[in-house]
Amino acid sequence: MVTHNLIKLSSSFAETIDKMKRETNNDNVLNLRRTKKMKDDNFLKANNAKHLWHPMGHPKDSLEAPPKIITQAEGVKITDIDGHQTVDAVGGLWCVNLGYSNNRIKEAISKQLYDLPYYSSFAGTTNPMAIEASYMVRNLFAEDGMSRVFFTSGGSDSVDTCLRLARQYHRIKGEPTRTKFISLKKGYHGTHFGGASVNGNNRFRINYEPYYLAVFIFLAHTPIEILLMKLTPRN
Repeated sequence: MVTHNLIKLSSSFAETIDKMKRETNNDNVLNLRRTKKMKDDNFLKANNAKHLWHPMGHPKDSLEAPPKIITQAEGVKITDIDGHQTVDAVGGLWCVNLGYSNNRIKEAISKQLYDLPYYSSFAGTTNPMAIEASYMVRNLFAEDGMSRVFFTSGGSDSVDTCLRLARQYHRIKGEPTRTKFISLKKGYHGTHFGGASVNGNNRFRINYEPYYLAVFIFLAHTPIEILLMKLTPRN
């Protein structure tokens, strides 16, 4: 019964999507997006930082010096709510490496939303884009010895995953006591608890200690003998 209902629901959903494809004009959708706003500029300015807790900052500081409200972006330039335009040298959060409003990216996103907006790659299922993307990434780094790709949602997720894989690797090899990590001073490795544990910058550590990982922080020129002494398991 459950399977039958799921198939029926999937079929109904697919028919709805096909109908939307036939009836929706992309130009009209884009024009609607440009002209219709949920709230006007006065509302946005009046409520800026009042309800949203911004990362890496105290809410009081955000109220005293409200964040810039970015409303548009094209290529390497961003535009704020007052029409001021500037070059975004940071690239969003170091992730807009192909520029804003790239037509090829927008078209690919739009097509994928209609074909398959999302499906997981947990054990037992996968999807065409995950297979294709992993194949391409693996080929890009084939010379470095990459054999498999593990996708995450961001940098902090990636660091935490690597920490867990390192622990698992040594446990499988019969070395369960190899649990320590080293980190360079001033190093930054994300905001998740694992990544924050190996951060070498006190700004991202001190307010959240103690952590659950044994981490040793060194300067870049620390002699290898000292590193080995710290990392050698003791009985």
